[in-house]
Amino acid sequence: MPNHGSDHPRPPGRLPLLGDALSLRRDPLGFLESLRGLADLAELRIGPQRVYLPTTAALTSAVLTEQARHFHKGAQFEKLRPVIGDGLASAEGRAHRRQRALVQPAFHRSRFPAYLQVAARTTAERTDTWQDRRTLEMDRQMYRLAAAIGTRILYHSHLDDGSEAVIDDAGLTVVRGIGKRVTAPFGLAERLPTPANRRYRTAVVSLHEVVSHIVKARRDDGHDHQDLLSVLLYSQDRASGDRLTDRQVHDEVITMLGGATESTAVSLSWTLYELARHPDVERRVVEELDTALGTRDITVDDLDALPVLRRVVDETLRLEGPAWMLTRRVAEAVDVGGRTLPAGTALWYSPYLLHHDPGAFPDPHRFDPDRWLTARRGTDAAGLFIPFGAGIRACIGESLARAELLVVLATLLQRWRFRLVPGARVHKVAGFVLSPSSLPMTVTRRHR
Repeated sequence: MPNHGSDHPRPPGRLPLLGDALSLRRDPLGFLESLRGLADLAELRIGPQRVYLPTTAALTSAVLTEQARHFHKGAQFEKLRPVIGDGLASAEGRAHRRQRALVQPAFHRSRFPAYLQVAARTTAERTDTWQDRRTLEMDRQMYRLAAAIGTRILYHSHLDDGSEAVIDDAGLTVVRGIGKRVTAPFGLAERLPTPANRRYRTAVVSLHEVVSHIVKARRDDGHDHQDLLSVLLYSQDRASGDRLTDRQVHDEVITMLGGATESTAVSLSWTLYELARHPDVERRVVEELDTALGTRDITVDDLDALPVLRRVVDETLRLEGPAWMLTRRVAEAVDVGGRTLPAGTALWYSPYLLHHDPGAFPDPHRFDPDRWLTARRGTDAAGLFIPFGAGIRACIGESLARAELLVVLATLLQRWRFRLVPGARVHKVAGFVLSPSSLPMTVTRRHR
C-alpha cells in the first residue's frame, strides 16, 4: 500500500476538503510548475482522491516505457469512452495491440503524399477566400481548417453540405465539451440540465449519426477509394485474418475527427501566434519558404528543405503542446519512485511540466527555435520531449501530424502575413488540450 503519511511534501495552497483541486482549477500550469522539486513523485489531493504525478523526466520515462504494462489509460479516457467508444485511444491490453496493428497501415509513410496533397489543397482553397487586411478569430479558423483537412483525408468522396456542417459545428461543440468534462474534478457539472450540456449532448448524437452514415455508405459502396476510411475498412491482420468491425471503424473515425482535429488546430494557432510575436523568426521562415518553394505548392519531397520551420514547430510543441496533462490508472500494483501504488490508483503525467524544465531547456518560457540545433529529443533524464506521448501509447499518427503541420504552415505563410490585433490579450486555457483563449489576427496577403 502507498505510504500516505505526513512525511510526503504538500503542494502549496492545499485546502481542507478540496485539497489541491482549487489550485489546479485556478492556475493549472502554475500549479504544475510549483511541483517541480517538491518530490520525484508528487502526491496530489483532488477532493478525497489521491493522485500521483512524476515530476522528473527519468521517472516519467519509466512509467511510459518500462512500466507501461502496469497502467491503463486513466480518467481522461474513461470520460471520453461515451463519445469515442472503444477505438484505439481507449482500448486496453490485447484489444489495444490488435487494433493498433489493424489501424497502423492507415499511417504508413507510403500514404503520406496523398494525405499531404489533400492538406495543401484544402488549406489553399479555404484561405484563398479570406479578404486582405481582414481581422479573423484565428483559433476558430484553424479549427475549421483542421476539421476540413481531417475529413478530406479520411473521406475523399464529396460530403454533402449538411454533413460537412455537422462535422464543423457539432465537432467543435463536442471537442470543447469533452475538454470541460475531462478536466472537471468531481464530474457533477456535466450532469446538470444546462443549455451548454444540452447542446453538447445534441452535438454528440449528430456527430455519431453522420459518421455512421459515412461508414455505412462506404461499406455498401464496396470500393477502395484510397483514402484513410478505405484503409480502416479493408485492413486485415495477416495472422488471424481479422478486420475492424463497422463499429470499430466508426469509433476510430470519431477519435480522429475529434482529438486529432483539435490538436492540429491549436498547434497551428500557437505557431502563428509565436511567429507574430517574433517577426525575426517569421522573416527567416518566409525566406526559407521563398528559397525552397518560390510560389509553387509544397509537396512531401520539400519537407526536408525546411529545417527552420521544423524547429519552429518543435519549439511551439514544447512551449504550447496540446497534451499538457495525461492520465493513467494503475492496472496492477507497481513501484513508482520508491512508492508502491496499488491497482486502481490514479497517476497523471505532464508533458508541459517536463517541457518547461529549466535543467533540460534553459530559459524554458522563451521561444527559441534554435535551441533545437543542440537540444536532445530522447526519452532520457537529459530532457523528455513527448508532445505526442511515448511508449506503447504514443500517438500512432505522430509522423503524419508533424508532416501535416509543416505543409499547412508552409501553405499559409506563403500566402499570408499574420499579425495580432493590437491590445489583444492571449492566454493559455488548459482544457482537454492547451488552447489559446482567443486569437484575433489581421491577415495580409503576401502574393498569389
